[in-house]
Amino acid sequence: MTITAGSFQNPVFPEPFPDPFVLKFCGEYFAYCTGFARDGLAVGVARSTDLVSWSYVGGALTPIDSQPPYYWAPEVVYHNGRFYMYYSCGNETLMEIRVAVSDRPDQGFVDSGRRLTFEEFAIDAHVFTDDDGRRYMFYATDFLTHSHIGTGTVVDRMVSLFELEGNPKPVSRAAYDWQVYDPQRIEKGGVRWHTVEGPTVFKFKQKYFEMFSGGNWQNSSYGVGYATSGTLEDAGEWHQSIDGSSVLPVLRTIPEKVIGPGHNSAAIGPNGRELYCVYHCWQGSDRVMAIDRMGFAGERLFVNGATFTPQLAPLPPAITTDSTEWEFTGDWRRAPNGFSNFSGNAKVSVPTGGTCFLAEMSFRLTEVPTADSEIRFGGTFGELPVFELRVSPHDGKLYFIDRLSAEIPLPETLDFAAFQHLSIDLDGHFVKIRLNGLPLAVTTSIELTCDRLFIVTRNASMEVRGATVTPGFEDRFECDGYVPANAGWKVVGRAELEISSDELMIRNTVDGEAFIWKGEPAVSFEFAANIRAAAPGSTGFGFAILDKNGQISRRFLVERLHGGLFLSDTLTGIYVPLPSSYKEENHRQFRFLKIGPLLRVESEECLLCELEVDSKPAIVGIFTIGASVAVEMVRWTPLMHLEGDSN
Repeated sequence: MTITAGSFQNPVFPEPFPDPFVLKFCGEYFAYCTGFARDGLAVGVARSTDLVSWSYVGGALTPIDSQPPYYWAPEVVYHNGRFYMYYSCGNETLMEIRVAVSDRPDQGFVDSGRRLTFEEFAIDAHVFTDDDGRRYMFYATDFLTHSHIGTGTVVDRMVSLFELEGNPKPVSRAAYDWQVYDPQRIEKGGVRWHTVEGPTVFKFKQKYFEMFSGGNWQNSSYGVGYATSGTLEDAGEWHQSIDGSSVLPVLRTIPEKVIGPGHNSAAIGPNGRELYCVYHCWQGSDRVMAIDRMGFAGERLFVNGATFTPQLAPLPPAITTDSTEWEFTGDWRRAPNGFSNFSGNAKVSVPTGGTCFLAEMSFRLTEVPTADSEIRFGGTFGELPVFELRVSPHDGKLYFIDRLSAEIPLPETLDFAAFQHLSIDLDGHFVKIRLNGLPLAVTTSIELTCDRLFIVTRNASMEVRGATVTPGFEDRFECDGYVPANAGWKVVGRAELEISSDELMIRNTVDGEAFIWKGEPAVSFEFAANIRAAAPGSTGFGFAILDKNGQISRRFLVERLHGGLFLSDTLTGIYVPLPSSYKEENHRQFRFLKIGPLLRVESEECLLCELEVDSKPAIVGIFTIGASVAVEMVRWTPLMHLEGDSN
C-alpha cells in the first residue's frame, strides 16, 4: 500500500460554485451550491473522495411550483436514510427557508411543502446538533432598528427536522465597519447597511464558535469572522472576536490574489482528524470553491488561508475500505468503498497500525433483524479480547464489553436498515465511541493495547462503507478520570503532570529540563499542540524531535529576544520571529509536519520554517525549563505509508 504526499492549489473546483456546503457521507464528500444547475434543476452538486478532486454531478432540487427566481445557500443533513436540504428561496427582497427531502445525497430532492421561517427575509440556514442530540437552526435575517442596521444571525431550537420552535434569538449582529455592505444602500432607503450572514457553528472543548461572513459578497470587502459563547441557551449575543482593525477577519481579500473569500462551511478531512474550511472566492466573474485547513486554540479560531499557492493535500487514513489489509471470513463481497456479507455469520478484521487510532465506518443491515441478530465491533491484542461493542438491533441496545461492562440504550428512532456512522477513538487505556457524531460511551478501563479491529455478524447481513483507520491520537484532556500515565504519556525529568480545567498542566518549578512525549516514532508524521505559559510573561518551553533511541535531533524553544518572541532552533542557531499578536499566556497552536527528510514548522496560519532533517523515525515532545505550561490539545498522526518511508 502506497500513499503519496500530494498537493492542491485553490480553487479546488474552478467552476461557478457560490456558497459551498460540504456533506461527508459514507467516506465521500458531496458539495452543494447556490443557484440553478446546467440541467435546469436548482442547487448544483459536486462529488469528491478527498476534498481536492471534484466531479460535477448536476442539479439536486426540483424547483417549487411558485417558481421563485432565487435558490440560495443549501445545506444538507443526513438522518436515518434520508437527506434533508435546508435552502432559501424567494425574489431577493422576500426570502424564506424551506426543507426538501431525498433518499440520495446527490439528486432527487423534492420540497416537503414546509416553510420553517416567517420573517420577510430569512436566508442561510445552518443546522447544528449538540452533544445531547438537540438540533438548532442558525440563519440570517434583517434587523432594522439595531444600532448597525442590516442583516445579522439568529438561532432557533428545532422541534423536528421540519419545524422550528419559533423563538429566534440574536447571535451575531453587525457591530463593526468591516461588516458594511453599502454605506448608502438605495434599495433600503439610503441607509448605511451592514451584513453578517452565512453562519456555521462548531463546538470545541465546551465552547461554541459561530463563523459568519461580513461585508458585501460582490466585492473585496467580503470576509469571515467568528463569535463565541459558552452556551446555546444564552439570551445575549455571542462575543465577536473580529473588529476588523486590531483583529482582522480569518479569511479576507489578498489584493490581486484572492478576492472576496467567504460564505464558508467546514468538513472533516479523509483521516477523520483534520478540519477544513470550505469557501468561495472570486475568479473573474464567477465565485469558485476553495479549501484551507482550520483549527481552534483557546478562545480563538484560525484558518490557514486564504491560500493561492500549492498546499499539502488533506492527509489520508492509513487504511480505507478498499485496502488489501482486510481479512474476511465467511460470505463477504467487496465493492468500491465497501463490502457486504450475506451469510448472516461472518467476520472481517484489519490491523490498527498502532496502540492509538481512530476507526470510522458507516454500516447498515440488509435484512430485517431477528431476536437473535447481533453485530459486534471490537479490538484484540493478539488473540486476547480488549473491548467489544455488541449491537442488538432487535431490542435497540448496545453492550460495551470490557473490564467494566455496561448496557447502553440506543436512540429509539434508530433505523438499522439505513446507514449509521460509528467512530471508535482508542487512546491508551481510554476509548470514546460516537454514533452519528453523538457521544455514546466513554470508558477508562481498557487494560490492553489493541492491534487489530474486527466486525462480526451473527444472524445478521450487513453492508459497510467508508471504513477507515488512522493511527495516532488527539488528546483534549477533558474526559472524566483522565490520568496522563494511563493515556501513555512518558516523563523525563522532575515535571509533574496534572489535569486541571480540561488542560494538561506540566509543572516544572525546579532548575533543569523536563520532557514529555507520547506515541511511537515514525519517518513521516503530523504533530500539533495548543500550548500556553501558565504565568504571563513566562517562557522556557518548547518542542524537541527525538529519534527512536531518545536522542534529540532538533530543539525548538519559545523565548523572548530584543523585546519580541521567537521560536529558536537551539541546536542550529536558527531564530524565527513569532507573530506580533502572539502572547505566551494564550493558547497558540504549533504544528510540525515531517515527510521523510523534510520538516515544516507552522504556528496556525504562519509558516515559521522549512528544514532538512534526518529521514529516520522520530517523535515530537514538549519540554519545559524551570517553567510550567498548560496544554489543551495534542494531536499525533504517524503517516506510516507515505512514499519513501523506511525504518
